Amino acid sequence: MKNIFLLTIFTCLSLGFFSCKKQTINYDSVLIRLKNNSTYNMDSILINTSKSSQNYGNLAAGDTTGYRSFDVAYATAFVNARIDGNHFVFQPDSNFTNQTYLENGKYMYLIEVKNYDTQELNLIFQEE
Repeated sequence: MKNIFLLTIFTCLSLGFFSCKKQTINYDSVLIRLKNNSTYNMDSILINTSKSSQNYGNLAAGDTTGYRSFDVAYATAFVNARIDGNHFVFQPDSNFTNQTYLENGKYMYLIEVKNYDTQELNLIFQEE
């Protein structure tokens, strides 16, 4: 009985340990981090570069995330974030038409609240 109990605990711990995925960062790629350039906390921040997307999770007002790697990205991106339980969006004007891929390197997207009432975000691109 003791062996079954220990086996069960070991199995649960193993599953918990191996199910945690740490993101692997490819430093020979486009690396993008976010800065919440607003006075609002943002939750469930999703960045879509048209070829791939990344969920950056939650970001407090004024804070900056770590880098995430993208195979392809542009100086603009679709952004969806929750603020005070509401979905806020930044939609690029160009829909990525005539955009040039970013070269491998480090970049930052600064996210601001453009209009709280209409739930619009603004995205500012910075090369680092």
